[in-house]
Amino acid sequence: MMNTKQLARIAGFLYLTIAIGAGFGYGYVQEVIFVSGDPTSTFQNILNAKTIFQLTIIASVIGFICDIAVAAIFYYLLRPVSKIVSFTAALLRVTQTAILGTNLLTLVAASTIASGALSSSTQSSSEEMVSMLLTLHDQGFNIAMIFFGMHCVLIAYLLWKSELFPKWLGALVGLAALGYLVDSPLAIVLPEYAHFTETFVVITALTGELALVFWLLIKGVRKEAQ
Repeated sequence: MMNTKQLARIAGFLYLTIAIGAGFGYGYVQEVIFVSGDPTSTFQNILNAKTIFQLTIIASVIGFICDIAVAAIFYYLLRPVSKIVSFTAALLRVTQTAILGTNLLTLVAASTIASGALSSSTQSSSEEMVSMLLTLHDQGFNIAMIFFGMHCVLIAYLLWKSELFPKWLGALVGLAALGYLVDSPLAIVLPEYAHFTETFVVITALTGELALVFWLLIKGVRKEAQ
């Protein structure tokens, strides 16, 4: 049977896998494929990078599986602090994953349309549909990140209270939570102003979550659970 330190390191590896997959998937689609306000360029970008676009879908599915495993491991590691809070944190993370999984259908649909499966549609209407689907994908991601931000708030609290982790780690994850909870709602309600918080959420998320990942990978936990 695996001990606490081994489980923590597995969580770190899975978390790193999620980070790489999300950076590749969401970052690639939003920064390279999707051109806001230009359906023709967006459509052409998918055609020019069809294989990579489909790989982002596969990477996302792998990330979802890892997310569920991380939620379960965090619950096990942090339940001594509070079973209710750790269960709620796990539930929020699984909810985020469910939203992202449903949201992934927009990419599948966009890929299907771009591949010519809907041959009855005109080129211009196909371009418009693909652009709309990627816009919906962006907004679906923002909704999911609100749930993830709430998950991070609870994880920050649990890390702060747990004897297995240093308090500074909880503080950094709490800062990441603040970034998500500021940026994602703003991106939904006032998207024209979202760029003001993009740098903030990138810095806080990278600082907090990478600190957590590397602590889990290198240290695991401060001591074995009794």
